[in-house]
Amino acid sequence: RFRKPPTRVMAAEDEDERWSDWEEEDDAPTQCLFSRRQWPSAAECLRAAREEYGFDLQDTIARAGGGFYGAVQLVNYVRGRVAGGAEPMALVDEIASAVASGGPYPWQGEAYLRPAMEDDPLLYSLGGLLGDGD
Repeated sequence: RFRKPPTRVMAAEDEDERWSDWEEEDDAPTQCLFSRRQWPSAAECLRAAREEYGFDLQDTIARAGGGFYGAVQLVNYVRGRVAGGAEPMALVDEIASAVASGGPYPWQGEAYLRPAMEDDPLLYSLGGLLGDGD
């Protein structure tokens, strides 16, 4: 005869504790897309990109398409190009030109699905920031 192993009933507060780490990710310090500066959160990082560099990630993804995965690719593309020495305003102009012309988009491709920066809080926050999780 087989005996059923004992089960543990998880209390509601245990469940809340398990998910509290996920909630804190939104407030993780996040490196600027175009410099080494740190922002208090991914949302602040994107706000600064809009205000300081004229780069609106949400608008760019809405116009170029690609949804969540397109946003991941674009973030990794920007981070990789900046790390490689690209001048931020020239990069913003390059992206805007690609979107205005309807493509092709240099950030599309499997290579840009791999994080350009280890444990990037911006990537972890994209689903919530873009309002979709597909």
